[in-house]
Amino acid sequence: MAKEFDVLIIGGGPAGAMTGIELRRKGYSTCIIDKETFPRPKLCAGLLTQKSIDLLAVHCPGLDPSDFVVEQAQTLDFYFQDKKVNSFTIPVKYYLTERTIFDNLLIQYYLKLGGKLLQQVALKTADIDLKKSTVTAGVDKICYKYLVGADGCNGIVCRAAKIRRHDILCLEGNIPRDPLKEKEFRIYFGLAKMGYGWFFPKKEHYCVGMGGEESGKAISNKTARFFQEVQNRQSAQAGDYGLKGAFAPSGRRLNTGKLP
Repeated sequence: MAKEFDVLIIGGGPAGAMTGIELRRKGYSTCIIDKETFPRPKLCAGLLTQKSIDLLAVHCPGLDPSDFVVEQAQTLDFYFQDKKVNSFTIPVKYYLTERTIFDNLLIQYYLKLGGKLLQQVALKTADIDLKKSTVTAGVDKICYKYLVGADGCNGIVCRAAKIRRHDILCLEGNIPRDPLKEKEFRIYFGLAKMGYGWFFPKKEHYCVGMGGEESGKAISNKTARFFQEVQNRQSAQAGDYGLKGAFAPSGRRLNTGKLP
């Protein structure tokens, strides 16, 4: 069965959902395809700046930050390796969220605007025909005028378009947070090449992780040591040693000159 949309969006995370929200507000027909079912777990340190909150207020009026903000902080400590080198307190707040909550709220907002969502649809490169502007999703053939790849660094859209990416591996885990101790919010430098480590407060735990431009094995080993050292300094209970990883954009410009 053939379906047609002005814009087809692959990936229902914040990039895909916000694209869909803005397009629906302007009257375009949209469809988001995601391989998971919402709400779903998602790796992310979960930091939002005041600018992010302000933009959400403009583009998603009525969306209440208290529904997705799990912690706030105004003082940020900077470390070089294991030594604290500076601390800043700013007049605005940093906001921490859990992506499971945040992403689902954005998708629900998108659906209320009349956007179409296809969940649990794992596309393959053969399903995307860039020349004919069609995507085969199960028994459905979807035609589009514009295709948006919002499915992340390992996304199927980049692979179908043969776009070579330059991404970095990030790994993270959780350490239990002692509610009786003062909240801490840290960034670590000098741990990985072209990267950093983080120690972000959440409601009941700290999210601890690292990313950098090194091999997967090197980053995995360094993150495991970093995680253990931080946990020892916190005198915390055993954290989640099942460190999980995902790729994040390096910020380098992508070569899209050969797109059809």
